[in-house]
Amino acid sequence: MNTKFFNLVRMVLVLCALVLATGVASVHAQTLGYQFKVNIPFDFSVGNKKLPSGQYAVGRATHTDDAVVAVVDEHGRSKAIRTSMPVMTLNAKKKTTLVFHRYGDQYFLYQIWPVAGTTGRQFLTSSSEREIKRRLEADAAAAGKVGKNTQPETVTIDGGLQ
Repeated sequence: MNTKFFNLVRMVLVLCALVLATGVASVHAQTLGYQFKVNIPFDFSVGNKKLPSGQYAVGRATHTDDAVVAVVDEHGRSKAIRTSMPVMTLNAKKKTTLVFHRYGDQYFLYQIWPVAGTTGRQFLTSSSEREIKRRLEADAAAAGKVGKNTQPETVTIDGGLQ
């Protein structure tokens, strides 16, 4: 009887350890703990910093927290570091995704979503983006289009793990 009980307890502990290990790996995959590469085919801004089109690595700027995000080109020459805030969705992302706001030919990095994640990172609107939006609203008002929607177009780009 004692042996059966200890075998049962041992099996339950092993199963708990497996579930815990799987859960930790899954949560880590949903964060920016792994950098990912993405080819961005247009010039863009992260905050007020303008970056040229090209291949970029995106991930944590520090080892412990997703709040500060680094965007670095493949040669390490163009770099932007910016604080972000968490945003959530009910549906897990099937791919790592970058979301940009587009105003004409100007793009601003808005959100980052890791693969399998329900929590992404969002950047506050920069002063450059706010200025463009104000200018568009003033132009619409001057043209008699008061109340016209001056919301940015949303552009998404998929990335992959590095």
